[in-house]
Amino acid sequence: MINRSFQILLCVLVMQASASMASDLFLELSPAKCVTLKQGSQCYQDIEVNWQTDMPGSYCLTLSSQNAPLQCWTEKKKASYKFEFVGRESTLLGLVDQNTGKLLKKSMIEVKWVYKNRSRYLSWRVF
Repeated sequence: MINRSFQILLCVLVMQASASMASDLFLELSPAKCVTLKQGSQCYQDIEVNWQTDMPGSYCLTLSSQNAPLQCWTEKKKASYKFEFVGRESTLLGLVDQNTGKLLKKSMIEVKWVYKNRSRYLSWRVF
């Protein structure tokens, strides 16, 4: 009976630890917006990513617009990474656990523009 109670307690503690790991993960982008002059134009922005967790592990930083990861780390609890973002649309950046392939945290790089791209119909009038 005591052995069974110990097993249940151990399972509960393991579930709480894995749940708290996901909630203790910190992911920050600076800046999180890229601004271009006209809608549909390429946007260029240097972005710094900082992440931190309580548990060391193997993690990769990914962009939804790319197949290959931007950067991977092994047995790290925190890291920083700088890269040049180039894109026309808002893109999802995520931190993935290399061992499970699970997306742990995500953040959006928003692409904004000053002038909306309008198709104008210009008519010439003589009078």
